Amino acid sequence: MEGTEITQQAVDDDLSLKKKVFVAGATGSTGKRIVEQLLAKGFAVKAGVRDLDKAKTALSANPSLQFVSFTVLSHYIAK
Repeated sequence: MEGTEITQQAVDDDLSLKKKVFVAGATGSTGKRIVEQLLAKGFAVKAGVRDLDKAKTALSANPSLQFVSFTVLSHYIAK
């Protein structure tokens, strides 16, 4: 698919100096592809996930990848 690749490169190898990106829904089909592309380009990624176990099996271990687990509480959503 044309135009679906991340073209910018994060060039610094020092994790504290890498460009950081948060990806919500990182275990979904689109989110997973985005996370993989960002990591391949050298970005530090914080992956927002609902199921931590699923995330650990769906995404490859990488020192530049961190998981942020959250719970959706439907009764707090305004109606």
